[in-house]
Amino acid sequence: MKQSRVLRREYSRTVNELSGLTDRELHDFGFSRYEIHDIANRHVYGDQFRHL
Repeated sequence: MKQSRVLRREYSRTVNELSGLTDRELHDFGFSRYEIHDIANRHVYGDQFRHL
Protein backbone atom coordinates (compact mmCIF):
# COMPACT_ATOMS: atom_id res chain seq x y z
CA MET A 1 0.00 0.00 0.00
CA LYS A 2 2.74 2.43 0.94
CA GLN A 3 4.67 1.58 -2.21
CA SER A 4 1.65 2.37 -4.38
CA ARG A 5 1.35 5.81 -2.76
CA VAL A 6 5.01 6.48 -3.41
CA LEU A 7 4.62 5.47 -7.06
CA ARG A 8 1.47 7.57 -7.46
CA ARG A 9 3.25 10.58 -5.97
CA GLU A 10 6.16 10.09 -8.38
CA TYR A 11 3.70 9.78 -11.27
CA SER A 12 1.97 13.02 -10.28
CA ARG A 13 5.28 14.83 -9.83
CA THR A 14 6.44 13.69 -13.27
CA VAL A 15 3.18 14.76 -14.94
CA ASN A 16 3.34 18.15 -13.21
CA GLU A 17 6.94 18.75 -14.25
CA LEU A 18 6.33 17.76 -17.86
CA SER A 19 3.11 19.79 -17.98
CA GLY A 20 5.09 22.85 -16.92
CA LEU A 21 7.24 22.68 -20.04
CA THR A 22 6.36 24.66 -23.13
CA ASP A 23 5.34 22.90 -26.33
CA ARG A 24 8.71 23.90 -27.77
CA GLU A 25 10.59 22.34 -24.84
CA LEU A 26 8.56 19.15 -25.14
CA HIS A 27 9.29 19.06 -28.86
CA ASP A 28 13.01 19.42 -28.11
CA PHE A 29 12.72 16.22 -26.07
CA GLY A 30 10.99 14.52 -28.96
CA PHE A 31 7.41 14.27 -27.76
CA SER A 32 4.20 16.24 -27.60
CA ARG A 33 1.88 17.29 -24.80
CA TYR A 34 -0.62 14.47 -25.39
CA GLU A 35 2.12 11.91 -24.55
CA ILE A 36 2.80 13.26 -21.04
CA HIS A 37 0.70 10.68 -19.17
CA ASP A 38 2.17 7.76 -21.13
CA ILE A 39 5.69 9.01 -20.51
CA ALA A 40 5.00 9.41 -16.79
CA ASN A 41 3.55 5.89 -16.63
CA ARG A 42 6.60 4.39 -18.33
CA HIS A 43 8.92 6.40 -16.09
CA VAL A 44 7.25 5.30 -12.87
CA TYR A 45 5.91 1.83 -13.63
CA GLY A 46 8.28 0.73 -16.39
CA ASP A 47 7.35 -2.51 -18.12
CA GLN A 48 4.44 -3.06 -15.71
CA PHE A 49 2.54 -0.30 -17.55
CA ARG A 50 2.84 -2.07 -20.89
CA HIS A 51 1.03 -5.13 -19.56
CA LEU A 52 -2.03 -3.29 -18.20
